[in-house]
Amino acid sequence: KPSVVEYFQFPTDQKSRKGKTGEFYYEAGNMGQYFFKSELLVKATAEIHNKMHVIKKDLPYMNHKTGEMVYPPEGALNAARLEHFIFDALPASEMCGGYQVVAEQEF
Repeated sequence: KPSVVEYFQFPTDQKSRKGKTGEFYYEAGNMGQYFFKSELLVKATAEIHNKMHVIKKDLPYMNHKTGEMVYPPEGALNAARLEHFIFDALPASEMCGGYQVVAEQEF
């Protein structure tokens, strides 16, 4: 089934993986341009309802006793955000296509 892996879910050891000739094994990026039929989105909504992406964050917060803002050290990951992404609908599709462009020519 077609799918997209978000950067924060991609295994660290795979991010710099190279092929036999030195090129990156995973070389494509996802620019997030999607076109869906509304029927697919209705179907996908039912299928992905309880499948959430957990994004760990380091967010400032207020100390409720002192009223002071607390800024955790970078990488402390003291909070989490739950999300659905539009590309979560891809596995519900019967057919999917991709389009690759040369970044230097298109951006």
